[in-house]
Amino acid sequence: MVFEPDAITIIESDPAGQVTTTTVLRTALLKIHVFVELLYAYIELVWVDGNAIETRKFEYNTVGEALILQGIDRLRAAYSPCLPAAQVDDREKTPARLPLKFHNYLRGSLLPDEQLLAAIFQPAIWQRTGVLRQCLSPNRAVGITERQIILVEDRKDRFSVEVNYSTVCCFYPLAHIQHMDVEVTEDASRLKLQHGCGGVMQATDIALSPANAEAVWSILQSHAPSPP
Repeated sequence: MVFEPDAITIIESDPAGQVTTTTVLRTALLKIHVFVELLYAYIELVWVDGNAIETRKFEYNTVGEALILQGIDRLRAAYSPCLPAAQVDDREKTPARLPLKFHNYLRGSLLPDEQLLAAIFQPAIWQRTGVLRQCLSPNRAVGITERQIILVEDRKDRFSVEVNYSTVCCFYPLAHIQHMDVEVTEDASRLKLQHGCGGVMQATDIALSPANAEAVWSILQSHAPSPP
């Protein structure tokens, strides 16, 4: 993987020795997901290719995680701000109320010049009715900066012991969010995002409590997409 400010180039070789190259332009990149569980990790990219959404997952050993994260940070830093920057003297103050795991990952996800406009913790939400209640969303922290929405989540499978050792970090550039709204359902409020590029769209729903949805929406409602 070759990380540049405006693209990620993936060079792969199959068992037969056939080499393929894929270029993911920053201007087409809608989402970045980073999953970590002890020594195992992967980066998942979601981008627009022509008239289609492409999703690819690339596994790696966390021994090399610093190099991957440096490349991701360089790419994220090139996005244009879409919200006014915060005047925060203490970068630790905003996420201080979060549980330690979520505080550390959210704090570590910030770029050097980036400030959190808001940070909330949302405990797991379960379906209210039914004999076998489903987990609608895992424990998660939501951070908003002038450039992006950051989610730090547990694995959704909360019955697996590995959930204590795994974390998913999601990066959603505000420049690619074309529309957003809050929908109230019986079980939770949902922040509904529409990521788009070149007329191709993909949705993300983030389940939150009514109070957390209101806090997040109060920051995001002034958002307007800008050229990525």
